[in-house]
Formats: sequence, C-alpha cells, structure tokens
Amino acid sequence: MRHIFTLMQKYLVLFFALIIVGGCQTLNPTIESNVTSFNQLPANWKGKSIQIKAYKKQNPKDLEWLSYRGKLESKLKKLGFNVVTKNSDYIGFFGFAIDSGRTVTSTYSIPQWGQTGVSGSSTYGSLNTFGNTGTYSGTTTYTPTYRVTGYSQGTRRDTTYPRSMSFEIINKKSGNQLVKTQLSSQGSCGTYSEVVDEFLELALTNFPNVPTGNRSIGGKFNC
Repeated sequence: MRHIFTLMQKYLVLFFALIIVGGCQTLNPTIESNVTSFNQLPANWKGKSIQIKAYKKQNPKDLEWLSYRGKLESKLKKLGFNVVTKNSDYIGFFGFAIDSGRTVTSTYSIPQWGQTGVSGSSTYGSLNTFGNTGTYSGTTTYTPTYRVTGYSQGTRRDTTYPRSMSFEIINKKSGNQLVKTQLSSQGSCGTYSEVVDEFLELALTNFPNVPTGNRSIGGKFNC
C-alpha cells in the first residue's frame, strides 16, 4: 500500500511540473507583439491601385518573400485596393526579418507533495475463544492524506527568436508616405512561415487606423 501511495506522489509531482514547464504555450499559444502605425491615406483610398515591392534590402526574388507578398496582396484586395504589377497609384513596400535565436534562462517552482496526516482508519480482526478466555488479532489500515508541503526551484533554458515586419505605402506620383506600420515580436517559434499570417492580421487590423501598442493574438504553430 505504501508503494502505491509513493507512486501516486511521484506522478502528481510530474503532472504539475509539466503544467508549469509547458504553461499555456501548448494549450493556448499566443503571439505577443508591439505595433507602431501611422496613417495619412486620403478618404478615397479604396479602389486605388497598389503595387507591392520589396522593403529596403529585402530580396524581391526570394521565394519566401514572394510567398508572403502573395498573402499580403490577398488581404489588401479584401480591404478594397486594386492590386497590380505596374502603373499603380500607390507603391507598397513590404519586408520581414527573423533573428537566429537567443538563449533565455528562467526559473519555475515545482510543488513537493508529502503526507500531512491521516484521514481515517479501518480495523479488521478475529476473536478466538477458549472457554472463558479468548485471543484477538487484528490489523489497522490508515488512510494517509497528501498535499503540497513546499516548493523547489527548477531552471529551464529556452531559445527565443526576435521577429519583425514592415509595411509602408507611398503615393507614387508625389512620393509622400501615406502609411507606415512596423511590428516587432519575439517568441519560441523560429519559423517565420508559422507566424506570418498572425503578423499580417495584427498589422492590418482596423486598417488604415491600425491600433498602436502592445497587442497579442492567438495562433496555431507547428514549431
């Protein structure tokens, strides 16, 4: 019986440790980001034509960039732009970046379980009589109670990846900047393709009046 309770104690400790270590990252993953956006689009911007080009040093022939550009163009069409490849009213500059990763050390608490008392007992026995005398033999089984008796500290090392996205819109004729949106984020996912949809959603929410500040969004990641 004592062996069974010892095993239960170990499994409970392991269960709670996994919850603490994994946290909500696996149950409800989110992207934390900081978005900065400025807008001077004219009131009649819907229906205007726009051509998407590579932002600054971004390689316009890179297949990854071309894939993300296609996602951006699909969203711009839904917003009301006329996406073209030349002779446009506006030029949109789009770029992205991701760091190779940095190691971050953190600590967490591990609950320690132990016996804190007895919740009850059961006694079983037998009485043997011999005339006016008798003997009794019995066994008493106690039911122990367990709870958290303290905490120990564990250490974990994780790799976090700084990531960013930039999107600007320029009036092709005047050269004036009409929209400037920048997004920065860092998290455990080092594969940009797994987070680009969430980044575009954050960068175009309530467009053109994109909210500025720290924002988060739920997502599904395979990384």
